[in-house]
Amino acid sequence: MSKKTNVLIGATGSVASVKIPLIVKTLKKELGDQIEVRVVTTKPALHFFKVDDVQAQVITDEHEWSAWTKLSDPVMHIELRNWADMFVICPLDANTLAKAAQGLCDNLITCILRAWDERRPVVVCPAMNTNMWNHTFTALHLKTLTEVLHYRVIPPISKLLACGDLGIGAMADYRTIVDEIRHLVQERSSEASREGNSVQMENTLKTCGCSNAEWDLHPNAMRNIENTGTDEQVRELHSKCQHPCTTQCHTAPKQQQQQQQQKRTQSPCRCGITEEWDLHPQAIRRIENEASSEDVAKLHQLEECKQHSL
Repeated sequence: MSKKTNVLIGATGSVASVKIPLIVKTLKKELGDQIEVRVVTTKPALHFFKVDDVQAQVITDEHEWSAWTKLSDPVMHIELRNWADMFVICPLDANTLAKAAQGLCDNLITCILRAWDERRPVVVCPAMNTNMWNHTFTALHLKTLTEVLHYRVIPPISKLLACGDLGIGAMADYRTIVDEIRHLVQERSSEASREGNSVQMENTLKTCGCSNAEWDLHPNAMRNIENTGTDEQVRELHSKCQHPCTTQCHTAPKQQQQQQQQKRTQSPCRCGITEEWDLHPQAIRRIENEASSEDVAKLHQLEECKQHSL
């Protein structure tokens, strides 16, 4: 069973934080067997939702300091950084946007961002007043997030805002956010599968010496990669396997199996010999399980097989 994806949700001081319980609930319902969820929140964000309404652990700035009393204690923002496979800040208010763009780290969320492993995805969902969204600083800060830090931005939508203004600035619909997280989870799962196949392919090439001890191992591993790997991985495998018996290694097991099945099918039935009475039905059943329908039909048509019953 593959490892679950750890999704860290961040909530900042926008009224859109009211959607946090719904987002977490939907994630748990639709991806519960694939993910683990934790929520980190600023103090202003807690004005818009109750911790008890969130179906996940909620961590605040206070936890950052209360968890540390001596040098050997864990540092919360580092522990969360190490735990998370992705960081989704929904909503991202104008204040936290500006801090992230400038590299400031004065609370738990911004400390996590500053210590973040940049190979892992960060998704931000801005939410603010229309004039804030249209401000020159906002465009500059977003450019830093996307072009320098390579964050993914889910842009806000236009609607009647909580402040009474009508325009762009409301956080994207919760469904859009959940779907983006789903996409990232699937993307990560596919990447893990590709890495697993690559390791398997590398091990196959290392053991492909075609000595007697490795004769059976190589074809089995080869077939497994051919069945589960991408076309590119299969081509790479065949191109790297350069020893003289490459063709034989790839085809011999299948040919041998077909020849053995044909030989067993066409062999005369000597059921008159007591020692083979029990052996023969077992062989028949094995062929019926392994052979083609044509081979099975030929087997049952043999005169020699009609004298006993299976």
